[in-house]
Amino acid sequence: VIYPYKFNANGSEELISENELETKFPNIYNQLQKHKLELTNRKDSRKLYASGNEWYKHLRKGGFNLIIPKKLLVKGVTTKMTVGILYENSAFNGANCPAIILNDKSFNEFFFLGILNSKLISFFMNSICPKKLGGYYRYNANNISKIPIVIPETESVNEISKKVDQILSLKKASSKADTTALEREIDFIVYTLYGLSEEEIEIVEGSY
Repeated sequence: VIYPYKFNANGSEELISENELETKFPNIYNQLQKHKLELTNRKDSRKLYASGNEWYKHLRKGGFNLIIPKKLLVKGVTTKMTVGILYENSAFNGANCPAIILNDKSFNEFFFLGILNSKLISFFMNSICPKKLGGYYRYNANNISKIPIVIPETESVNEISKKVDQILSLKKASSKADTTALEREIDFIVYTLYGLSEEEIEIVEGSY
């Protein structure tokens, strides 16, 4: 992603001038120049928005406050809640792939990965999110914000985090690694954390 912006004096984003772009980032500038006609002809609601000396600007520029930090990235259209880690200084498509930024650094992202990827949270999300064709759901930021998060004792946080770490290590070694058993162990820890009865667990399990 070419993000032709910089911090200005008040800490917000400012479009890098064409002269500065050409001088400091010649390879990027040359790449943009190759597509200048296409970039200039971009429209939003049938109106040109990138003409004149701002022909390379973004329609919605986003911000460094969203790009710089580590994020939990949510797959926006799918059949079950799927969340991964997007590391620092990474851009993302907020419209179809919402992201969660853990501003409190004391929070363990592995714990949240375990909770958010559990069957219980998928069951909850599928009950409140808009349905699409083919059994898919749209997981948008508004509904993600409704997820009830239980922060348990440190022991449970560590237990879930350790199993998520094991899953990630196995997947890193081989994307085809079978982590079903570990995922199931996390699911049952989550059921306990949320106080589900055996009957309620059967309902959630029966939905998969």
